[in-house]
Amino acid sequence: RGGIFVGGDIWPNSYNRAGYFNKQNRNKRDVCLNLATREGRATFLKLVQQADAVVENNAARVMGQLGVAYETLREANPRIVMCSMAGMGATGPERNYSAYGSNIETSSGLASILGYGPGEYFGTGSFYADPVTGIHGAAGVLAALFHVKRTGKGQWLDMSLLENVVPYFA
Repeated sequence: RGGIFVGGDIWPNSYNRAGYFNKQNRNKRDVCLNLATREGRATFLKLVQQADAVVENNAARVMGQLGVAYETLREANPRIVMCSMAGMGATGPERNYSAYGSNIETSSGLASILGYGPGEYFGTGSFYADPVTGIHGAAGVLAALFHVKRTGKGQWLDMSLLENVVPYFA
């Protein structure tokens, strides 16, 4: 049985058929834009004009470098909610660092409390900071959309994977 694999069979080209990806993204629609091009940015800003929210998780410098920072999105749509979930947030000395759930586990100290003994660090295996920040981001976007409904003004949410995972140590 192939289960969640396309066509029920993992062969041929099994390297191009990740069951986890297929399961998580089944029946979702997407679009791929190159925001480094003028055409890609123009298309993106047309989508923003009709959107309620934009969610991104790049390093803090990326959206500005691509010309699609919150200020630009707000010009296209004053009601837009943008949720930025950079590894280290948009401020501070580490704001431009790229980060993933796996290295947030170590930089936050999470790995140090999960080992079997002194010096035997053990990660979660699930990159805990990614889903935790995503859940907080979803709640933040919902609250911001309520604010838009009441005031007509959009908001920018600056979230940090690091800051979202540390409170769960208690």
